[in-house]
Amino acid sequence: MEDKVILQRDLDSLFEWGQVWGLKFNVSKCNILHLARQTQKTVRFYTLGGEIIGSVPEAKYLGVTLSNNYGARSSRWRPHILDIVSRANQHLWFLRRNLRGSPYRLRETAYFTIVRSSLEYCGAIWDPSVKEEIDSLEIVQRRAARWARGARGVISVTGLLRDLGWQSLADRRRNQRLCLFYKLLHGGLDLPPESVGIKLHQGRATRGSHQWKIVRPSAGDRQSPLWKSTVLRTIPEWNSLNPGTVNADSITTFKSRLSANP
Repeated sequence: MEDKVILQRDLDSLFEWGQVWGLKFNVSKCNILHLARQTQKTVRFYTLGGEIIGSVPEAKYLGVTLSNNYGARSSRWRPHILDIVSRANQHLWFLRRNLRGSPYRLRETAYFTIVRSSLEYCGAIWDPSVKEEIDSLEIVQRRAARWARGARGVISVTGLLRDLGWQSLADRRRNQRLCLFYKLLHGGLDLPPESVGIKLHQGRATRGSHQWKIVRPSAGDRQSPLWKSTVLRTIPEWNSLNPGTVNADSITTFKSRLSANP
């Protein structure tokens, strides 16, 4: 409740600042998005200049759609995944239409640059664990693989992906999460690891492990709902990495060793 009062006070201060400097806020373009566990949702109206700010179930922030809706077979990232899959399919259709007869290498480069990059933007944060959402992303890459090699008719797309040397998008997102952990622990991000539930194991490393081993948080330590899934899923994957990979002297070296020893 105190946080709600503080937020309203900040909104009032913002409105007063706008009046002083001649900046009028369009309240109709402002929204409130409530993010909380299902059992903790509470309704609170906020105002800006006496006008009630509308509440929305989802909103896009820095290119990622945040949502407070999820079910047993979907995650809070479902709206974001549906959006990027739709746009990726449109981009892939655009390439297929405009790069007919082009060399295979050019098709592959176009897919990496225009389609796959959009499917992976901020993937370490929204990486899904729901099979339906994972499959919807992989289907785009499977279509791209057929197009990149001009495959028609009945063909093993799994074998085609292996021949192309393309990692699954799920594996690539896993690597993104591990790279994010590397940056967090080695000062590559202006974010304390403790603020997202990452705590180093105290004590000497055992044989086969490394000194960057992370303690799996207890239920009481899981403070951030946005980072909860990413942190909990990545900790055991990080702890299982070999010391040579974890002790890389740069993120570039870490990425190369991660690719060599998946």
